[in-house]
Amino acid sequence: MTLKQCQPINKLEALLEHLYQRDIGDIDWVETSYQFGFSAQPHLIRYLKSQLGWCYPQKIDTKHHERINLSLIGISN
Repeated sequence: MTLKQCQPINKLEALLEHLYQRDIGDIDWVETSYQFGFSAQPHLIRYLKSQLGWCYPQKIDTKHHERINLSLIGISN
């Protein structure tokens, strides 16, 4: 695996870890977007949807799915 292939994986892992450490009501999506290099919240949402490949919150992680409900940030079928 090349560095270019690893960078998106590392970014996604860091982003998910950042989100998992917070309660859903405490997440500032705009600030999180800027912190991880996105120009706006919709870009973050599109990135999450494209990287995760699905949009059902129960598939995120069985112990974290209730904390990060993708439907709350505008990701739907």
